This record gives sequence, C-alpha cells and structure tokens, in this order.
Amino acid sequence: MSGQTGGGVNLNESQQSGLRTLLITMLVLPTIVVIIRTWARFLLPVSPTSQITSRFWWDDWTVFAAAALNIIVLGMGLKLIDLGLGLHVQAVPPQNLVPFLKLLWVIYFFFDTGTAVSKSSALFFYARIFGVTGSRFKYVLWVVHAMNVAWLIAILLAVTFMCSPIEKAWITSLPGQCSNTGILWLGSGAASLAIDVIILLMPLPMLWRLRMTTLRKLQVTGVFVCGYLVVVVSIGRLITILRAGDEVEQDPTYKVAIPILWLGSEIAISIISVSLPSIFFLAQRVRREGFWSLLSSRHHSESKRGINQPHFRSEDSHELVSQSSKSFGSSAGDHSRTVLFPTGIQTTAQFGGGGDSMENPGIHVRRDVMVV
Repeated sequence: MSGQTGGGVNLNESQQSGLRTLLITMLVLPTIVVIIRTWARFLLPVSPTSQITSRFWWDDWTVFAAAALNIIVLGMGLKLIDLGLGLHVQAVPPQNLVPFLKLLWVIYFFFDTGTAVSKSSALFFYARIFGVTGSRFKYVLWVVHAMNVAWLIAILLAVTFMCSPIEKAWITSLPGQCSNTGILWLGSGAASLAIDVIILLMPLPMLWRLRMTTLRKLQVTGVFVCGYLVVVVSIGRLITILRAGDEVEQDPTYKVAIPILWLGSEIAISIISVSLPSIFFLAQRVRREGFWSLLSSRHHSESKRGINQPHFRSEDSHELVSQSSKSFGSSAGDHSRTVLFPTGIQTTAQFGGGGDSMENPGIHVRRDVMVV
C-alpha cells in the first residue's frame, strides 16, 4: 500500500516522536527549576534594608503562575499529538479534526496568558534588583507592563473573534468566515518579540553607568542577556510561522507542528531564564559551604560576609564627606558634636554570590543616600 497521496504527500511522515520528547522535556525542566527557585528563596534571608519585606515577591508569584500555565499548555500539546499533531491531515482520522481544532483554539488563550505572565516576572525581577522607588526606571517598567497587558488583551480578543461565528474556528463546515491564522500568529509573534527585545535592553543603560572596567561591564551584561534567552525562542517561533505561511490552513495538523514546538518552549525557557540567578546562588553556596548548606537557611560563612565580593560605584556618585567638630569647655567638661548631612547618592553593584546582606543572588544593585 502506497503512502503517497495524489498531491505527493507522504502519509508516513510523522513529527510526533520529536514533538512528544520536547514537550515532556519543557514540562519537566521548568518544574524542577521552579522548585529550585523556591528553595533558594527559603534559604535567602530578607534584607533589612530592602523595600521588599517578604521572601516571596511579585516576581516569584508570577513565575509560579507561569509554571502552572506552562503545565496546562504542554498538557494540551501532548493531547494534540494524540489527536494527530505532527501527521499530515490526510492521515488523521476525520473524527479527530474537530476536537483537534477546538483544542488548538483553546491553547492560544493559555499560551498567550502564560507568555504575558512570564514577561511580567522579568519586569518584577528588574524592580527587585534595581530598587526603582523614585527612579525614572520605575516609569519605564510601568510603561512596558502596560504594553504587555495591552498585547495580551489584543491577542485574546483577536483569537476569540478570529472566526464569525466563533464556532467556525473548529467546525470548518459552518457558514461564515475566518481571518488568516498565519497572519494572526505572525502579528502576535512580532509584537511579543518586540516586547521581549525591550525587556532585554531595559537594564543595559543602568548597568553601563556603573563604574567598572569594560570587561566587567561585558560580564554583567552577559549575565542579564543569558537571563532572558527567551528572545531567541521568540525569534525561532516567528521564523517558523513565516515559513509555514498559508500552508497552515491547508495542512494544519502537520504544518502547525514546528510552530507548536517553539510555542511549547517559550514559556518554559522564560521561566528557566528568569530563575537563573537563584540557580547560580545555590551553586555558589554549594561551592563555598558544601552540599549540606542547602539544608539550612543559616549561612556558615557569616564571618566572611562581603569578602571577595567586588563593589562598583556609579559614575554619577559623589565622594562621601564627613565633618565632625569637638568643642571643649573648662567647666562643663568635654563636649563632642557630630554634624550629620546628606552628601549625595551612591549606586553600587555587587557581582557574584553574597552573604545575608544580599536581597537577591547574582547581581545586587543598591542606591543609598549617604548621611554622615
């Protein structure tokens, strides 16, 4: 029996094995990473000088939400494989097509929401790191948050009403019309990529204002770039959508497989990326204090706190000035007076692991109003 159709399609072609392996991997890895991140938060003490007064903050809660949505998306992806994803549509049992298209329509909502939530986690991470109260960077963060929410609302509305009536999205025999699925995916992917690039570039001006060598600046920049590798996945997804083109509508179960492969990786890679500092923290702690240090929230190297942790002063910081005066009276005895006054704002960055004074592992940026 020939596996060829009249149109030259090989019905024996299948992408299901690779898809299943990748989706399971992208389900397991982020789950493990979130567990590691949670444990790192328990081990990290709350800094007494931080504006964040709890171990877990919005960057953590959004990662947890993104992880839950990632599990839902990948679970649906595995179900799509059972319904025929990765096979040519001619090889899929006809009774599977309606459930396949309906589940594919539903998965958009969870994927887009998970993508937006993971972007929010990266933005909240920046807020934690840079301590943005009273900073212009705070307003930039809010603008990008607004862009992210606007993108999510727009794409959810576009998916909901891409067909009229709505049911035509999965029951293709109904009278009515649908917008081009490829164009919808392309517009969504391009806007998502633009926001990802903005999030990637946002902290770089602040990092490069720190007073350190060019090599050190490149190292710190590299840490932040590695911490948002999801941009690469966004680019990959966009390229596969462009390549698929209008063929997605002609052979949806097969042509949508590669975009689904990238789609299934995007939330997962984002979760892993924004959790890298926590992983680095635990790795440094094991190297410094041994594996058993992971079982206790107490640092055993408190006496070494701050040692080998280079600090860098920003270029716009001021030298600290201290003035004190002493006046001596013959009858009243010695009288000492210390004059306290603010002398400027200092921005420092700490690169590497830290002790209890660190509110966040990896890179710690602090702005202080110095009073002497």
